[in-house]
Amino acid sequence: MKIDGGQVLGGGPAGFPLYADPIGYAASQKRLLEDVRPKRLYAGHRFRLNDGTLLESVVDGPRVEQALRDSLALHDQLTEIARTIGGDLNEPTALSLRPVAEALGLPEQPLSWPPSIFVTMHGYRKLAAAATA
Repeated sequence: MKIDGGQVLGGGPAGFPLYADPIGYAASQKRLLEDVRPKRLYAGHRFRLNDGTLLESVVDGPRVEQALRDSLALHDQLTEIARTIGGDLNEPTALSLRPVAEALGLPEQPLSWPPSIFVTMHGYRKLAAAATA
């Protein structure tokens, strides 16, 4: 789901978000939580909460705030993890992304990781590199 060019809910059906702009992602969520305060969200996919609960693509009532907060918590976690990833920023490898997989409880085998891990973590790695430059 998108608002003002950013993505709102990032935990897609594979359980890992797909977006390339972490700053826009977090800004969209914060705007919804603090300004819009929606009672219903229409997402383009189902969303998994941090406790493992799988929500349908239409989220109602108190689950809306919980979904946004959980998605922001994942954003914060990915921001922290990105600071620990080494290697060539332009060539993310399974080896360089292993800390992400371990922290998120993904299987050891990279072939079983959601493909979105490479795109999304590239955005977080760029953000981490810019913060240290």
